[in-house]
Amino acid sequence: MRPTRIYSLTLIVSAFALILVSSCKKNNNNGGGDSISATVGSTSVTGAHTQAAYSTYLGMYLIASYNVQGKDTTGFFLTIPTAKVGKTISSDTTFLELDYVGSNGADYAAYAQNGHATLTISTLDSVGHKISGTFSATAYSSASDSVLITNGKFSSSYTAQ
Repeated sequence: MRPTRIYSLTLIVSAFALILVSSCKKNNNNGGGDSISATVGSTSVTGAHTQAAYSTYLGMYLIASYNVQGKDTTGFFLTIPTAKVGKTISSDTTFLELDYVGSNGADYAAYAQNGHATLTISTLDSVGHKISGTFSATAYSSASDSVLITNGKFSSSYTAQ
């Protein structure tokens, strides 16, 4: 079964709510080194502020990372279904979603029926609440506007909700 865009938008709204709630709590697991970085087109992009949560209800990891420079904000948002460490998953067959907001304000997304994303979880520590991995995507903001995202890496502590 492939997710629809409405279901996908519902997940994003729920994910943002979870991350906002978790960012208001004291989190002893949030150590240094939490980040998402990738090459978008030919530009290296790294989020300076990263928050993550695991939704026990959705069975998904939700990671958001953004960077503000002057009046420009760029950011990544990953919705990661539970997967085995070392196994590559695809937005074509799972609820994996990657969103990128560029400095031009455009929101690029890769999910089932829109673009294509792959992700591999490299490490997952469910006791220490840490997750890391790699990703790549072709994400679209419209039918004719897309970005190629390569060399993606993420590493973050997370709260379980």
